[in-house]
This record gives sequence, C-alpha cells and structure tokens, in this order.
Amino acid sequence: MPEEKAAPKKETPAPKAEGKYTDKEIKDGKGVAWLSYLGLLALIPYFAYKDNKYVRAHAIRGLNLLIVDVAWGVLITILTSVIHEPIYLYGYFVGYATPWWLGLISAAGYIFIGVVSIMGIVYACTGKVKDLPLVGKIKIIKK
Repeated sequence: MPEEKAAPKKETPAPKAEGKYTDKEIKDGKGVAWLSYLGLLALIPYFAYKDNKYVRAHAIRGLNLLIVDVAWGVLITILTSVIHEPIYLYGYFVGYATPWWLGLISAAGYIFIGVVSIMGIVYACTGKVKDLPLVGKIKIIKK
C-alpha cells in the first residue's frame, strides 16, 4: 500500500505573550514607570498612562507592592499595641516598650519591601517586566 503523505500544516502565529511590549511603549514608558515603586506615586503612572501597557504593568505591580506595604504596617502596628512590655524605673511604672524581637521582625519586613522596590525600579528602567519576588504572587489589583 502506498503511504499517504499528510498535507503540511499551516503554522498559526503564536499569540502575543503577556510581558511583550512594543519598543515604542517601553521607550515612552521608561521615564515614568519607575515611579510605580515609590509608594503613592504609583497612582501617577496608573492614571496618567492608561494606554501604555508597559507603564500600566509596572503601575499595577507597584500598587500591589503598596498594598502589601500598608498591610505590613497595619500588622506591625497591631502587634506592637498588643505585645508590649512594661518599663519600670526605680520601681515606678513609666510606660511600655516594644520587645526587641518585634522591632527586628518589623525592620526585616521593611528592608525586604525596600529591596523589592529597588528591584522594581531597576526592572522599569531597563525595559523589563518581571514579577517581584514573593510580592509578585499577590495580585490584588489585576488590571
């Protein structure tokens, strides 16, 4: 029996993957996308550059980082108000102090958030769009 040859398949172009942005979007957005990682300044690129997908991607990541930062601050404030140690001076009560270990945890969290912010600024200035470590898994604001 003769073997039948299959007709060659037409290759369909792959859909544009998320994270692919035009050179024009990246060039136009680099100057403002880094603001996304400076706290409330993330609102500027989020609202002012709605049409630029590159800036929008960084603004969303920056706003999610801001939400994580605020949540960390609220958590530390609650823990500080609940967990405290009384201070006595010559047998008289003078106030309360935060335990050293809670201050250490708080500082470590804020240092981590600062390092992640710097990483986001570097990504924005070099034309890359990547998820931030640990924080990138938290997507409160999506689009």
